[in-house]
Amino acid sequence: MLRSVRTYVRRIVKVVRHATRWWLEGVLGFIGFALVAILSAVFDREVVERWQVEGLRGLGRAVGLGAAVYLRLLRDPRTPIVGKLLLGFAIAYGVARVDLVPDNRAVRGYADDLLLVVLVSRAFMRMCPDDVVEEQARAAAFRRARVEAE
Repeated sequence: MLRSVRTYVRRIVKVVRHATRWWLEGVLGFIGFALVAILSAVFDREVVERWQVEGLRGLGRAVGLGAAVYLRLLRDPRTPIVGKLLLGFAIAYGVARVDLVPDNRAVRGYADDLLLVVLVSRAFMRMCPDDVVEEQARAAAFRRARVEAE
């Protein structure tokens, strides 16, 4: 009887380990592809120029402000729902184990995932109305200035 209990406990531990590993890979994959989406939308010529002029501190401020604007746009109800849905689909596609090019290939496997996330992220930014983007940028800059003043 003791032997059968040990066997069941070992099986349960094995299943829990497998489920935990699978869950963590999914969560970390989601976080990674979400960061790629944000950074790809934020990086443009102005950010690179700021990095060249102000160094890493300027780069960090520009990326932080851009990420804040991007996240504000995702929460804003005036931005197109189609863009938000496409972005969610692209991130889910990146995390999914089944896709057009299998992820077990070193570079090629993730290239299609990353390319899709980058393209959809940039498209979402272009879909957003300019006045909404400007409003969110002003609000993010004001909040940053208020936090730095404290």
